[in-house]
Amino acid sequence: MSWKTVLRVFTFFLAAALLLVPAFSQGKGGGTNASGSSLIVSVAWQLSGRVTLDDGKVPPQQVYVESVCDGYVRKEALTDPKGGFSFTLGKGSGDNIMNAENKATGGGTGAINNALECVIRASLPGYTSDIVYLVNHDEHSPDLGTIMLHKNGEGHADSPTSKEAPKAARKAFDKAAESAKAKKFEDAAKSYQEAVTLYPGYAEAWCQFGQVQMALKQYEPARKSFNTAIQSDDKYITPYVQLANLEMALQHWQIVVDVSDRMLRLAPSGYPAVYLLNSMANFQLHNAEAAEKSARAGIQIDRQNQAPKLYEVLASALLVRGDTAGAARQLKTYLEVSPLADDALVVHKQIADLEAKAAAAPPKQ
Repeated sequence: MSWKTVLRVFTFFLAAALLLVPAFSQGKGGGTNASGSSLIVSVAWQLSGRVTLDDGKVPPQQVYVESVCDGYVRKEALTDPKGGFSFTLGKGSGDNIMNAENKATGGGTGAINNALECVIRASLPGYTSDIVYLVNHDEHSPDLGTIMLHKNGEGHADSPTSKEAPKAARKAFDKAAESAKAKKFEDAAKSYQEAVTLYPGYAEAWCQFGQVQMALKQYEPARKSFNTAIQSDDKYITPYVQLANLEMALQHWQIVVDVSDRMLRLAPSGYPAVYLLNSMANFQLHNAEAAEKSARAGIQIDRQNQAPKLYEVLASALLVRGDTAGAARQLKTYLEVSPLADDALVVHKQIADLEAKAAAAPPKQ
C-alpha cells in the first residue's frame, strides 16, 4: 500500500499523542477518559492496587505510591508487606505534599484541580515505575491493577538538583507552583524565572517553567527551558517527555524521534506512551521499520494498556509492507483493549476493508 494512502489512515489517530506527565491545563472541571467519554471526577477518589518488581516478586522493602497532580508530588501511601496499597486521592494526603526540598508542606487537604490530569507511580531508588494515567481509569473502579518497578538504566524521575537548590530558589519555586496550580500562569512564570536566576542549575524549575510557558503558548521559550533542564541534569526524564510532547504538537518529527530515543535509552521500561510518540514520529518520517519496532517495544511493556494507539501505529506500519491481514489483527486488538475509543466506528470500517482486501488477494505461491 502506498505511503500516501497509509498516511491518510494515520491522520485519524495522529492527534491522540498522549500527555505523558501532568502539564498545566487551562481547562476546568472534569475531562474525558481515553475512550473520549465524558467523566466528572470527584476529588475523593478511592484508589488501590499492587506494586511488584517486573519479575512478579514483592519489592525488597515497602514502597511509596505517589501521585503527581498540578505540579505537586504527593506521597500517598506505603505498600503493605505483600505490595498492596489503598488511598483516597486528595483526601488525607495533603500533609504529604512535597515542596522543592522534598519535605512535607502541611498543605491541608491537598485539593486537586482536575484529577484526570494526575498520574500515579511507585517510588523506589534504582527502579523506574510504570506510570498510571488516571485519565484512562473509571472513577467508579478503584483498582489500578499492578504497578511494576523496573530496574532502571541511568534515568531518574526526580532531579537531585532540587535538593541542592538554595533556600531562596526553593521558596521562589514553591511560590511558582502555587501560582501554576491556581492557573495564574503569568505570576508562575515570574516566580520560576526568579528560581532559575537564583539557581541556574535547577532542572526541575526549568522543566516546570517550560510547562507554564507552554500553557502561555510561548513555545520557543518553552523549548529553551526544557533543553536547559536537560543540560542541567541529562538523566532527569521529565523534561525529555515534555519536550517530545511539545515537538509532537508542532509536528517536528525528527526532533521527536531524537528526544524520545534519548529518553528511552535512559528509561526503557516505564513509559509506553513515549514509544507511541517515537513510533508516530518515525512513521511520519516514512520510516515504517523503525515505527514498527518502536510500537512493538511499547506494546510489550504496556501491561495496563496506557497507550492503546500503539496498535494503530503498528497496523499502519504493517500496511506499508503489504501485510493487510496483520494490520487488521492489530486494529482488532486495539478495539479489544479500547472498545469505547472515539475512533471505534472508523476502525471497524478499516478492519472490514482490510479483511475484504486480504480475502480478495490471490494466494501466495
